[in-house]
Amino acid sequence: MPQFELWASVPDGPSLCMLRNAEHAWLMYLREPGDDGLHSCGNEHRAGNAYFRLDNGQVDGYPLAWCIGIEACFAAIRFFHGNGGARLEHIDWQP
Repeated sequence: MPQFELWASVPDGPSLCMLRNAEHAWLMYLREPGDDGLHSCGNEHRAGNAYFRLDNGQVDGYPLAWCIGIEACFAAIRFFHGNGGARLEHIDWQP
């Protein structure tokens, strides 16, 4: 699917969200419910925004600098799922 919002979570623990729109994708990691979280960081010098449709229909723009490769996003989800909600450390995470 070229456009989606995907969540993975551990009960009363961390959550990981992937937003994708075509070739643009990024991740948000919440350490616990209510956390401000961390987001993925790709090329920090990449200007502009990408727009993502959330599951509730809302469209939000996020910096292209937050976008990373789609396969890296899927690898982070697999790691999160297989490791009790841990975040993949080789992704650059920013507050």
